[in-house]
Amino acid sequence: MKREEAWAQIAIAAGVLALASYFCSIVFKPFPWDVGRLLFFAFGPLSIISITGFFKATEREGGGAAHLLGALFVLVAGVTVTLMAVVQDTQFTVLGDQIRQAPDPATQATLERILWGVNVVQSGLDVAWDIFLSLGTIFLAIGLSRHPAFGRSWAAVGALVAAAALVLNLVTFPTAPAAAGLMDLGPGVGAWYAVMLLLLFLHTRRPPHRPAVQGPNGQ
Repeated sequence: MKREEAWAQIAIAAGVLALASYFCSIVFKPFPWDVGRLLFFAFGPLSIISITGFFKATEREGGGAAHLLGALFVLVAGVTVTLMAVVQDTQFTVLGDQIRQAPDPATQATLERILWGVNVVQSGLDVAWDIFLSLGTIFLAIGLSRHPAFGRSWAAVGALVAAAALVLNLVTFPTAPAAAGLMDLGPGVGAWYAVMLLLLFLHTRRPPHRPAVQGPNGQ
């Protein structure tokens, strides 16, 4: 139990930092981009640390194959979003500087067309991230549906939100759901994980169950 609690603490600490970096660099963007870039780059590695800790903390009471597949898919999603973040920022930084320094409007227009042409690379990585994250969330929800910390109802919410996010991304592909005028459920999936971390924290604070002591006559 002490090892599970240690893994839970790692999962919660890294998860809180990952969610904070996600919402502060992708959703609300309250900081200058020099800071936002660092938060954007940190999100993937932090999510990998968190899901590793989360898996180890819930492994004993997890749901076998679904639990393992969910953790693996979310881990791959962390790698994919890091690739997306680096590619996206690189192309906008490098080509953005070239556009601003262009000697004439014709060159500037050409560089802008190149920028939006190569932008499809990071857009594709964005969809790949959503696919792995959505599938991973569905598998995790199934695997943790009987875990005493979470329960079937909250697991079902995660599976439904993730499935809806996956469908929206595939239906609107290659356009993002928000750009197509539909709801972006990515923040909803992030909020679900935030509640999962809270429930895990509360679970680790509960006193261990101890069997009642019986008397000599079994009473």
